[in-house]
Amino acid sequence: MTLLDTFGWSAFASAWPAEPDLFPARVVSQQRGQLDIYSEQGPARAMIRGSLLVDPPVVGDWVAVRPVGEQCLIVAILPRQTCITRKRAGGGHAQVIAANVDCVAVVTSMDSDFNLRRIERYLSVVRGAGCEARILLTKADRAKDSAFFTSQLSDPFFVCSALHGEGLDPLRAWVDGRTLALVGSSGVGKSTVINALVGQSVQNTGAVSDYDGQGQHTTTTRNLLRMPEGGCVIDTPGMRELGLTEDADPDEAFSDIVALASQCAYADCQHETEPKCAVRQAIESGSLDPKRLKSRDKLLRERAREARRSSKRLNAAAGKRMSKRVRSAARSKRNREG
Repeated sequence: MTLLDTFGWSAFASAWPAEPDLFPARVVSQQRGQLDIYSEQGPARAMIRGSLLVDPPVVGDWVAVRPVGEQCLIVAILPRQTCITRKRAGGGHAQVIAANVDCVAVVTSMDSDFNLRRIERYLSVVRGAGCEARILLTKADRAKDSAFFTSQLSDPFFVCSALHGEGLDPLRAWVDGRTLALVGSSGVGKSTVINALVGQSVQNTGAVSDYDGQGQHTTTTRNLLRMPEGGCVIDTPGMRELGLTEDADPDEAFSDIVALASQCAYADCQHETEPKCAVRQAIESGSLDPKRLKSRDKLLRERAREARRSSKRLNAAAGKRMSKRVRSAARSKRNREG
C-alpha cells in the first residue's frame, strides 16, 4: 500500500490524467485561503491556479499538482464523488464544506445542545450529498439519563464518551477505512472525538462550562487526519447556520414518513385532510410525532425556495453571457465594415 492509498487514493486513481509534470495529492487543511496537501512526497503548502479561485479546492479534494521551483501549484481538481454544501449566510452561491466524504457523523452532545430539528437538518444536507450518515451522541459521562436522548431518535446512532475513550469502537468499525466527516454545532465535542480517533492530541479542546454544560468553540479550520487503523477523519468548525441548498434531500432524514406516505390512498397526498392518509393515522395513534412532519414540510419548502433562487441565478448568468456574445459580435461586424 502506498502513502496515498492510506488517504483513499485507490478510489480515484482511474480519474488521474497521468501527465508527466503533475502528481496527485489530497487537500488536508484549509485556513484563510491557504491549503496544505499530502502526496507521495509528504506534506506541503500549495498555491492555487488563478482559474480555480472562483471554485477553489476544499479539504478532502484530490488535486493535480505541478512543482514550481520549491513550491507546489494546484492546477486542477479531480471529479468529486461527494460534496457537502450549505447555503451561504446572506445568500449567494453554495459553500462547499468538504469533498469526497464517504460517511458523516452528525455530532450532538447529550445536554442542552440536543435539538432534533437541527439533527434532521444536518441529515438532510449530508445524505442529500450522497454520504452515509449516523448520529453521534457525545458526553455520555455527563448525561444523567442517556435514554432520554436516545429514545427520541429515529435514525441509527452511536453513544460515546470520547474524553474517556468509551463507545468509539462501533464508530471505528462503521468507518472501516473510509473518509469520515464530523459535523455539528460548536462545543459538542467534535475535537475530543477527533483526538480519540487519531490517537493523539491534534485538535484543541475547550473546557466544559459548569454553568450551562457547554463546551468551548475551538476548531476554526477544516482538517483531514489519518486514523491508525485506516481511514481518514475530517473535522469542521461548528456552524451557526446550516441553510439548505437544492442538493439537500429532506426525505433522506425522514424515512419513516416516506414509508408511511407510500401507504396513503392517494399518491399526491399532502397529509392534511385527505381520507385514508397513513401519515395522519400514525399521528393520531401517537406513533408519529406531528413536529416531525412539520419539520419535514419546512425543510422541503426551504429546499424548493433555494432551487428557484438557483434557477434564477443560472438564468441571469446565461443572459449575461448571451448579451456579451451579442455585443462582441456587433463589435466584430463594425470593425469589418469600418
